[in-house]
Amino acid sequence: MRKIKIGDVYAIPLPNGLYAYARVFKDLLQDGQWIYVKNIPFRKKDEEWPPKRYIRDPISNSYSIYYKGEIKSSSVEECIGLECAEVWDRELVVNRIMKEIAD
Repeated sequence: MRKIKIGDVYAIPLPNGLYAYARVFKDLLQDGQWIYVKNIPFRKKDEEWPPKRYIRDPISNSYSIYYKGEIKSSSVEECIGLECAEVWDRELVVNRIMKEIAD
């Protein structure tokens, strides 16, 4: 099994016979189930991180922003337009891609 590197591109087989492609940020992709395509290095170190995402605590209803491995308190207004930080398994990733294709 090859070692996963930042910038690696993977092919994600979809149920309709097509492929989606994903590029590795500074988050881990460890199980080796998707097909390695090639490595495209990021131009800048800052680009190696996924975009800012927000976190909402369901108990306190407080908001935070997750970025570059750090979580910082924020207001609701600062989170507008950001995607919610989530951990997705393989099936959920494929389902989300298929939904985007259908829309």
